[in-house]
Amino acid sequence: MKRPKQRKHLIVVGLLFLVSLYLLFQKTPWQEVAQQITQARGWLIGLAVTTMGLFFLCEAISLKQLFAHFRYRISLKRTFGYALVDFYYSGITPGASGGQPAQIYYMSRDRIEPGIASVSLLCFNLCYHISALLIGGFGMIYAHSLLQGHALIRWLLIYGLLAQAGLIALFSALLIDELLVHRLLHQLLSLLHRIRLVRRLEPWQQKLDNQLSEFQRASGLLRQAPGLILKTLSHTTIHLILFYSIPYLLLRAFHYPVGYLELLTLQACLQLAMESLPVPGGIGITEASFLSLYSSLIGGEKIVGILILSRLISYGLGLISGGVSSLILIARPLMLRRIGLRPTRS
Repeated sequence: MKRPKQRKHLIVVGLLFLVSLYLLFQKTPWQEVAQQITQARGWLIGLAVTTMGLFFLCEAISLKQLFAHFRYRISLKRTFGYALVDFYYSGITPGASGGQPAQIYYMSRDRIEPGIASVSLLCFNLCYHISALLIGGFGMIYAHSLLQGHALIRWLLIYGLLAQAGLIALFSALLIDELLVHRLLHQLLSLLHRIRLVRRLEPWQQKLDNQLSEFQRASGLLRQAPGLILKTLSHTTIHLILFYSIPYLLLRAFHYPVGYLELLTLQACLQLAMESLPVPGGIGITEASFLSLYSSLIGGEKIVGILILSRLISYGLGLISGGVSSLILIARPLMLRRIGLRPTRS
């Protein structure tokens, strides 16, 4: 994403956030909220921040192992940067649609073949959506009573479950059916040529065929490594459990004696309901839904302070860290060399 366009996205996100704060909290006694936050247990707030860091670390470890399978030696520090970039661009684009394209861009600057990067990210995101669907489905059953009286959230949750299932089907098809990828991308290139965004078709077709060849070879290697896919699935499950645990830690910081599994499943349902909405970061509707769900569970006395800390840690902190990371990755691209791909089995 070019910097002027990136700035526009940030301005839109910032304005949405400020308008949401005003509409939701215009009658909030802020002095009282500040006092409640200062009385919270600081070590648990610190643990929530650490949990957010571990959330990024899970993705970084998973990407490092996927790239190692394709004979790329990349440091954990670098893949941690890719994880932050994913969060940043997902957070400022509708439906979290910008994360993976941005990651591929930064990886290609580090001399990682786009075909390899695409297969690695497809594998990670396939496992991510499977984990989200499993945890969210369990949460919908376990936290069913807590969702009573929240008809809109229940409908959004059903939409979220269907969206996750659709993405799982799409990513599985892209990894398994090599001809599908070939047809889709060539049709897209032809469309770009017809609307004159691509003028000379043949050079682009040659470049695309080269990358598709790399993609097909990499997807073949990945299909031969079911153990790696299962390991990635375990990483994405831990990755999401850590993210869903942040509100629990904050509620405990504010001295609420709540059950861990109850809060974990409730947050999983809320996140799944909001994740696929075409709003950057789910701003506005996420805050309103959080207030509605958690107020019915614990009452409204300290809920504003908990919401503010939760969004600052699980959204604001990741956004700032991802923005800084994107600048660092741009300024200092790597010059990676691959050791060499193993041949696929016939």
